[in-house]
Amino acid sequence: MHKIFIILLIVTSTLSFSQQELFIPREIISAYENGTRSLNGNPGAEYWQNSAEYKIKAEVIPEEFLLNGYEEITYSNNSPDTLRQIVIRLYQNIMRAGVARDFSFKNEGLTDGIILEEIKVNDSEIDIKDRKQYYENGTVAHIKLSDPLPPGNKIDLTFEWSFEIPFKDKLRMGAYDSTSYFIAYWYPQIAVYDDINGWDTYWYTGYQEMYNDFSDFEVEINVPNNFAVWSTGELKNPEDVLTEKYLNRYLKAQTSDEVLNIVDSIEAGNENIFNAEKSRNVWEYSTKNISDFAFAMSDKYVWDAVSVVVDSTSLRRAFIEAVYLKDTEDFYHVAKFSKQIIEYFSFEMPGISYPFYGLTAFNSGRGGGGMEFPMMINDGNSSSLNASLRLTAHEIAHQYFPFYMGTNEKRYAFMDEGWAVFLPFDLQEKNTDDGTARRVSTVISYQNFAGKETEIPPMIPSFFLTRATYRNAAYNRPSLAYYFLEDLLGKDVFISTLQEFITRWHGKHPTAYDFFFTFNEVSQQNLNWFWKPWFFERGFPDLELDKIRQLKDGYEIVVRKIGIIPIPIRLIIYFDENSEEELYFSAAVWKDGIDEYVIEYKTEKNIIEVNLGSENIPDSNPSNNKIIAH
Repeated sequence: MHKIFIILLIVTSTLSFSQQELFIPREIISAYENGTRSLNGNPGAEYWQNSAEYKIKAEVIPEEFLLNGYEEITYSNNSPDTLRQIVIRLYQNIMRAGVARDFSFKNEGLTDGIILEEIKVNDSEIDIKDRKQYYENGTVAHIKLSDPLPPGNKIDLTFEWSFEIPFKDKLRMGAYDSTSYFIAYWYPQIAVYDDINGWDTYWYTGYQEMYNDFSDFEVEINVPNNFAVWSTGELKNPEDVLTEKYLNRYLKAQTSDEVLNIVDSIEAGNENIFNAEKSRNVWEYSTKNISDFAFAMSDKYVWDAVSVVVDSTSLRRAFIEAVYLKDTEDFYHVAKFSKQIIEYFSFEMPGISYPFYGLTAFNSGRGGGGMEFPMMINDGNSSSLNASLRLTAHEIAHQYFPFYMGTNEKRYAFMDEGWAVFLPFDLQEKNTDDGTARRVSTVISYQNFAGKETEIPPMIPSFFLTRATYRNAAYNRPSLAYYFLEDLLGKDVFISTLQEFITRWHGKHPTAYDFFFTFNEVSQQNLNWFWKPWFFERGFPDLELDKIRQLKDGYEIVVRKIGIIPIPIRLIIYFDENSEEELYFSAAVWKDGIDEYVIEYKTEKNIIEVNLGSENIPDSNPSNNKIIAH
């Protein structure tokens, strides 16, 4: 009894200390007290998460824009709780009239959403018209269990469904022309039941994206015999769907260091590429321990492929494909870009081997940005090769965050979008003609928005945010926080600490606190002084050159921190002899809570002017960044 009391006292005291520095919500405090998470950032001794096995058969009828599906799911309850319901996501219901969504669609672009023909639980049919057994609420459905699911047990579910593939109005997926489709958000999916919030019942309304458990998938995709299918996972039967010439190219590309055309721009749309023995082909894909499944199909796409070594010890390769309309100029370079990007992520930043079998970059044929899914990205046309590389790098970065890491994008979008902006910064600077354009544009966007009424800190749950508020909290502000965190820790410490966070939490569900506390422990620094203003508080970055005073052996330069956001100090000092010198101090100068930093600068030269700031450092009021010496 005394030992238990002492342990509880230590936990409570530690939590109280942590709460004094960073606000911790009550449900997350409960996770620490229950032992599912640890204050040092590790998964707790009692950590658990649920999982599922999906076996899906999909039939696509292009002339009707129709997908028919049948799936069998085995769901494992690894929690300590008895589950009395199963929560299902029906993402396509966002296209129904009357359903809440963040974007406006024309009436003719709406569909009936998911049409469920049958649901069975352990071979017993569910009456979907009986609200005591089943009911829908927007994009979420609830199945009440007549026999609750105890801890450590499994349950079998089957679904038969169909939906109209969106064509006139689309949100991250749909028919981009009559025979070119990207299919996502497409199957009944069991929602996450976790140790903090229980069932995730938040609707999919558009802005906020994913929070999924890790599951195994075996998927058969039935399409007309003149279509190719590219998908999450590994193609298990290429010999059944490709004719000999194209099969040989496909197999060769899997070990090729050079980009090969499986189907070139002249051949795209030809009749002899795919097996024509039957009117339809079944493409079989499978993968394990993945958080979602998407696929694409077309009868007229160019198909490039290459492979890349992603692990220098095992020499494991990742298989890369780029598929696109032949008049999309930038996509002829995307397979090469993707190889370069995956090498960079595997060996430089974050320096973790690309975690999946492969990646397919699908071209929607439209302008604009992209969207990520495990092993799949859906990208529009880019206006330049620089823009194409930047977009491709951002979407591939998502393979780490959230898909390898299992983060909750609905609550902590900055834990995937922020990383996807930050991770390729150096790659983009080295490999695009416009240098630091993404970094600089991020700085400009953030400093212009920071401190305004509609700017919200990243730790406010993402499902409350939309439009510019969401973009700033998810993309701009956190990516710059990571950038300045790397600067103050030093690159080696930053990378090793990030790698430890990834090692601890990949394939699990880390919260923002698991991230913060891992960095605190591994870097051996209490970084709460940094986390609090950057992620929890409202405010803006603003440094002021307060004064410069001449001393006997030099000058005293005083920089004041007007805003609450800690940023580096960069000074350019100009002398009367037409020379200049740069001084730089990381944001660590503010860690002790000071709001004035005094620099004693020794020199025999005469200073005529001092400028503060840089295009890579946000400052919401640059008017106070210059002093003329008298």
